[in-house]
Amino acid sequence: VGALVGFVSNGGDTKPYAIQNISVMDCNIGKPTDYDDNAGGIVGTWYSTGTISLENCTITGTTLKSRTSGGVLGYGSRGTVYAKNIQLSNITLKYVAKTVGGLGGEVTSTFYGQNALMQNMTYEKPANSGRFFGTGTNARLIGVTIQQNNNKELPAKDIYNRTYPTDYGTTNYVVYADYDNTVVTSAEIATKPSQEVLGITDGLHGD
Repeated sequence: VGALVGFVSNGGDTKPYAIQNISVMDCNIGKPTDYDDNAGGIVGTWYSTGTISLENCTITGTTLKSRTSGGVLGYGSRGTVYAKNIQLSNITLKYVAKTVGGLGGEVTSTFYGQNALMQNMTYEKPANSGRFFGTGTNARLIGVTIQQNNNKELPAKDIYNRTYPTDYGTTNYVVYADYDNTVVTSAEIATKPSQEVLGITDGLHGD
């Protein structure tokens, strides 16, 4: 279940998909008692060997709850997801059986994220959630910012199923950016001076 796209399965067709310049506001997305479905702020389930590009997207005032939930993508398996210039604000993430993440719930697709702002996020069960992904196996984020003014607890991990740095490897990294000195820092942030990407030095995960 997604605000724009529920389920994509390409059956061998690798044509690219693109969603650009959209806003999602004040929605309740998902099936609160469903153990089989997934909820995403834009796409519910991506099960394709192709690519999907999400650019200039804003999701505000939205609650997601299903088997697994993500602010942008509920479940991703196979293929590649590109997310650029994403803003999430006042999002509530809940789940029935799996886990949740600010950007993606259960994502084993390759996920490239650039320039994402998350404000006032609410995680129903932060101890079993990830700031950005509940499950991530190829999660690559650059220039992400979290700003919390709602006194809600954030998950301790950026990717719930990964422990930094032992099992991040070279396929998972998170680079924080602080555009106006209000970013919430991550306890997992690496501090090695050599870990600087594109002039952003607030943190880098991965090798």
